Amino acid sequence: MALCKLPTELRLAIAELLDARTCFKFALTSRENNRLYSSLLAKYKALYARYKTIDTDGAGRLVWEITKEIIEKPEGAQFVEDISLPNTRQCVWEPDTDLDIWKINCPVLVPEDVVQLYADAARKIPLMDEVLEECRYDAHFYGPNWNMEQTIRIGSDEPIAALLIAMAENLHTLRFTEPQDACNEFLHLIRSIVRSCTDPAKAPSLPLLNLTYVAVGYEGTEGCCQAQWAGLFTCLPSLRGFAAYKMGGSMVNFLGSSRDNEEYVPPKSNVKDMLFDYSFFDPEALEQIISRTEALRCFIYDNGGPCVSDEGCFASRRITAALLKYAAHSLEELGLSGEEYDDVS
Repeated sequence: MALCKLPTELRLAIAELLDARTCFKFALTSRENNRLYSSLLAKYKALYARYKTIDTDGAGRLVWEITKEIIEKPEGAQFVEDISLPNTRQCVWEPDTDLDIWKINCPVLVPEDVVQLYADAARKIPLMDEVLEECRYDAHFYGPNWNMEQTIRIGSDEPIAALLIAMAENLHTLRFTEPQDACNEFLHLIRSIVRSCTDPAKAPSLPLLNLTYVAVGYEGTEGCCQAQWAGLFTCLPSLRGFAAYKMGGSMVNFLGSSRDNEEYVPPKSNVKDMLFDYSFFDPEALEQIISRTEALRCFIYDNGGPCVSDEGCFASRRITAALLKYAAHSLEELGLSGEEYDDVS
């Protein structure tokens, strides 16, 4: 039987079972279908307008609010495509509140029912639950028996942001500032995704498999965001562009230890464009990233010098040699700028 000859109520039932993107395409197959699904399409357009771009710059508790909405109505997750988490966001529950670096002394700020709402949602996602079990907190820094719930109780939005990103199945673009003194649930999440990408049983349900562009920055005047962000994100098969501001250091054991004691070989990278602005790496870290690229098109590296990191050197000739070896067949644009400083590693 032709689909168009099915009773109207059956075609409506079919459309309601489709995800929003497929429903939009289905509606384009005929004018009749477009008219039939008009109310459903209007609903999806409203959700798309609400969730497509989540910019938390000066937006109060937007991370908390959007995540709560998606927990309560999971269909909203499919509309999230662009998330921006700058250091100008309200990253604590109460505005104008500083989290004590010794978090064991921080007062409880978030109501317990709110804490459990987010914690329960995180633990229902298999990969997030696995990450939370593996995530180890420095007892001297965070206090004994520290966990995700404790981080939420004191008002930090880092676990909430990680949860939002894990639920955003169609996330295309991600921008974030690495916070100082972070618990790094998000870093553990990215590492787990990368290690699971090659597992046929896990890969179909993993988050971030549509992530195409990532930009990472650092909020401090001195120091840098971790080089392993670049190593991990460039392992994602969908990623095409990576940019960083004030990134540096090395990537020793960036994929973590293997449970089965077998060395994990990271996959080849499909990244086309890389930009490292005001950064300072251990050259071996950049060589490792470049060596995994399949067809790197653009590589820009601006030297930030020792004030960014005390681990590494600019080593422009060494980086150029790595590009010649691994990307000469594809590279179209190369920029290496800044003084060499003292090449001491």
